[in-house]
Amino acid sequence: MTDIAHRSYSAPQLSLIRRTVAKDTNQDEFDLFIEICKQQGLDPFKKQIFAQVYNKDKADKRQIVIVTSIDGYRAKAQRCGDYRPAEEETRFEADAALKDPQSNPMGLVRAVVRVFKFGPDKVWYPVVGEARWDEFAPLDDAEFDWVDTGETWPDTGKPKKKKVAKSAKKTLKEGNWKNMPHVMLGKCAEAQALRRGWPEALSGLYVQEEMDKVHLDMTATEAVEAYERDERLKRTATKETVPAIFEMAEGLQLVPLGRFADRVMEYVQSLDDVTSFDFWKGQNVRALQQYWAVASSDALQLKKDLEQHRAKLVESPLGSAA
Repeated sequence: MTDIAHRSYSAPQLSLIRRTVAKDTNQDEFDLFIEICKQQGLDPFKKQIFAQVYNKDKADKRQIVIVTSIDGYRAKAQRCGDYRPAEEETRFEADAALKDPQSNPMGLVRAVVRVFKFGPDKVWYPVVGEARWDEFAPLDDAEFDWVDTGETWPDTGKPKKKKVAKSAKKTLKEGNWKNMPHVMLGKCAEAQALRRGWPEALSGLYVQEEMDKVHLDMTATEAVEAYERDERLKRTATKETVPAIFEMAEGLQLVPLGRFADRVMEYVQSLDDVTSFDFWKGQNVRALQQYWAVASSDALQLKKDLEQHRAKLVESPLGSAA
């Protein structure tokens, strides 16, 4: 247990935390934040963890979101004793044709970060994380109208509305994504690598840069509803279905058992590099394990097919992320 895990804060320290990294929290939210700081062993004074409140002026939609900094992520990985930071600079892929001062100032396509994990065989293995601009950059419609959906919110009875773009043009919100696009996308890629390599320590924790797009696309209530929907799907999964993730925007899906292998191969064959393949596989470890448990012979064939496809990606000049 780290020192901060059983740390007691003085009244002046608590006051300082609340005025800075946990401003806008109410008393219950602040108490929760302090307990999570202790539980996770992260130091708010070092800005390893902080709290943000969304819809703070709307009681029915108010939501606290606790996020970490990339330094907090690194600190937790370091404590595991088998982490080694990246030895090379973050690798960026860019396309001059994508440059746009409002939506992609540097024409970035993706960032790739490689950290290292010490294996049980006493060998350092690379753990790769990838972040794509179109998946993480907080792009919003440049011009839009709010349109009534015909539905109402169950808690307030008020009409639900959605944004409908007037054109296909997108724009970045003002701030670091416009001013420091390499830094922001690089942090997302590093967070992906760290969470993949140290899931026990980092599962359920996200860095702020990863959350920027989520909370642009969703209200706090919608984000909670999406999470609860995925949890319900996990609970309602049966031996005839396998819960899996393909496109992140679509969330968890229940795939019929007899269709699972075909659906997996259809998806991975649409990927054009090893990093994307490995990321998808890392997101679906439990799904593949469940498939093995209920259909071992078919799962064995799927395993062989996946290995063959990955080998093709490695051999492809465009597919390797190394």
